[in-house]
Amino acid sequence: MSSTVFSEALVIVVVAIAGGILLTSLSGIAIYLSDTAELQMKLAKDRIESSVQIVYVFYDEVNPEIKCWVKNVGLKPLKISQLEGGEAVLADGEIIVFPLSWSNVTLTLYDTDEDGIWGVGETVELILPLGSSLASGDYWITVILPTGAKDTAYFSV
Repeated sequence: MSSTVFSEALVIVVVAIAGGILLTSLSGIAIYLSDTAELQMKLAKDRIESSVQIVYVFYDEVNPEIKCWVKNVGLKPLKISQLEGGEAVLADGEIIVFPLSWSNVTLTLYDTDEDGIWGVGETVELILPLGSSLASGDYWITVILPTGAKDTAYFSV
């Protein structure tokens, strides 16, 4: 009889320990999933709040460069430093990446309220210098902010 009680007590202890280990593992997974969901929601919120729209693209054949006007159509103003962390990508099959922090890229803010911040509805002109002229054909340009917000425009030369 005492061996039966001992065996049952041992089984209860083992089951309790296994249950504790299982609960600890599941709580770690739950915390990880919660943190991941929170991060994804923050990134989506940042993308929505910092939406941009390419308004116009012009290729200057005389000085091989692309001028691109980008409007802040998001929900909040952005600092120019936030734009400088992004990049513009030009492609026609061959891809050229222009980091917007690059010293040869010119950023001009058309600041209607003169507060020095890229407000909602305001436009920034990007001048992207090219080493040589573009060949005739169809091209696309994408402007990407560090938040992941982006817009693409197509143009022909």
